[in-house]
Amino acid sequence: MSTPGMTKRENNNGADHDRLIQLLKKRSERRRAKLDLPSPPPAPKFTPQPPPPSQAQVQQPQILIKDGSIINDYSLHFVQTSHRPQSYIRNATLESRFEGYPKLARLARLKQKLVEERAHPPMSLRWDEQGEDLRDVLGVRRGVRFDVVVIDATSPEHHPEQLFHLPVPDLISTPSFLYIWVNTPCLETGRQLLTHWGFRRAEDVVWCKTTPDPTSDSQPWESGPFVSSKVHCLMGIKGTVRRSTDTHLIHCNVDTDTILAPSPPPSTPHAKPTELYHIIENFCLGRRRLEIFATDASLRRGWVSVGREMTRTTWDVERWLEGLVEGGTGSVVGFDGEIEMLRPKSPVPKGQQHMRHGMGGQQSQQMGMGAGMMQPQQGMYMGGQVAIPGNGMQMPMAMPSQYAMPNMVQPHMMGMGMPMQPMPMTPQMAAQMQMQYQQQQRQQLQYQHYMNQQAYNNGWNQWGQGYGYQQ
Repeated sequence: MSTPGMTKRENNNGADHDRLIQLLKKRSERRRAKLDLPSPPPAPKFTPQPPPPSQAQVQQPQILIKDGSIINDYSLHFVQTSHRPQSYIRNATLESRFEGYPKLARLARLKQKLVEERAHPPMSLRWDEQGEDLRDVLGVRRGVRFDVVVIDATSPEHHPEQLFHLPVPDLISTPSFLYIWVNTPCLETGRQLLTHWGFRRAEDVVWCKTTPDPTSDSQPWESGPFVSSKVHCLMGIKGTVRRSTDTHLIHCNVDTDTILAPSPPPSTPHAKPTELYHIIENFCLGRRRLEIFATDASLRRGWVSVGREMTRTTWDVERWLEGLVEGGTGSVVGFDGEIEMLRPKSPVPKGQQHMRHGMGGQQSQQMGMGAGMMQPQQGMYMGGQVAIPGNGMQMPMAMPSQYAMPNMVQPHMMGMGMPMQPMPMTPQMAAQMQMQYQQQQRQQLQYQHYMNQQAYNNGWNQWGQGYGYQQ
């Protein structure tokens, strides 16, 4: 195409240039078509199945070689997989904790069986914290007291001011034990609550949350690297208890102070592991147990569960008090000879060993001697009696479970230093011991109810006089 003002030669040169460009484009397309060969279909990939992991591989998710040594890098494994390091601790469950220790395993089974036999059916009480006084609904004026109290203070609904107003001192006996669940930021508040209620802190049980079951619908924010995976349970003691002398109420603890259990499901976000109940029941032999701010999921035999989330009320003061008397052991679980032989015992100080053996086998500090009864392989215990004020009843001074001679004293000697042969336990002696022990527990329970009633009346009178009221 010619343009005005251009010569014929210039027009021919422009047309030749266009033809050359088109020729080059076609040549390039032909060469590109020859190079673009069709790709063959992909070959099938075969991935061999790895062998099943061994126990060592399961316990060692990540291997890190550092300074010539091989260590488990659980921190890196947690960042990569969100599997918490505490999930790989061995023998973490109650069933496997005493593997390789048959004596302790049998002791745990016997204790669990004894607690189940002496436990009353689970009792629940639906309680409105805002409109009802816990002392009135539980029957404190009728002498109701508890040996163990568990409080769940981890819910954000329970403000610290509300917790400080709980009438815990009016619900407990002396001595008694308190367990309070708190989150890590509220540890100081938990210590202040113990002091406010008259308890001294003795232990800190830590619940380390393991990795939730992948089949459960766990909450997504619980698997973050910056989310705390532990909850504390502070234990407080009110009164004085000694493991060497108060064996009718406490035993040496055979459990650990660390609980390994998965996080609760979303349906019960504030549920706590049941292992705490086992720890309490193995340590404290009191049968009067109370849980405050409980739910239906925490109902348990031998416990009174109180909370706003309870669906029904089965609490009956009369039936509860009658159940303590019917068992024959009063407010404690009771005595079992095999448990007494298997359980760990506190060693006797060197300077006090000679004070524990006298004419009667075992003597109380209030008495010199009394009629004794043989214990298998252990000497004698005092059968002396002391009067209870107010009702004229008599009760033995020494408990049958307080053996005169500990296992480390050899050979078996009487108080005067005369050697003696161990006397076997006959069925008649065992029945007599059990009958005396049950009678003593019934007397102690009646006396405890009497003293609780007197203490409550005295406190009520002092409060009324301070405000100008007279009874």
